[in-house]
Amino acid sequence: MKLIVLSLLSLTLGACAFGPKNEKKSKLNYLNGKHYQKQGSVLGVPFLKREGVATHISGQLQLKTSSLPLPLANKTLILKNENHKEVSRTQTKSDGSFSFHETINNGVYFIESMGSNYKLNQKINIHKYKIDNLSLEATEL
Repeated sequence: MKLIVLSLLSLTLGACAFGPKNEKKSKLNYLNGKHYQKQGSVLGVPFLKREGVATHISGQLQLKTSSLPLPLANKTLILKNENHKEVSRTQTKSDGSFSFHETINNGVYFIESMGSNYKLNQKINIHKYKIDNLSLEATEL
């Protein structure tokens, strides 16, 4: 009886150790070490704090007019941090929609764009993983 139990146990452990790994990948992927920073230690034990990040920011760029807002197509949007350093850039589609897909730490940012007949400089707060339906209104020059 002991021999049967031991052989079943060794087969089970062997299958777990050498079988295919079917780990479910999280979109957040917080445990990869990129989104944690060392904060200090308590009684010699280091503790970590998670940095907040966004990996998807999307919305629509429109020109504010006296009647209806008009979508701005094929315009370059520049995402800048609070020191006005460029973090990312993207292009709007034909309907004015846009997406940033980079990993962006939480904080205050500015989205800027400028053309011959419009100007945009909008402040946004990034505070969550995914920001959708962001409405940007450029003003006429």
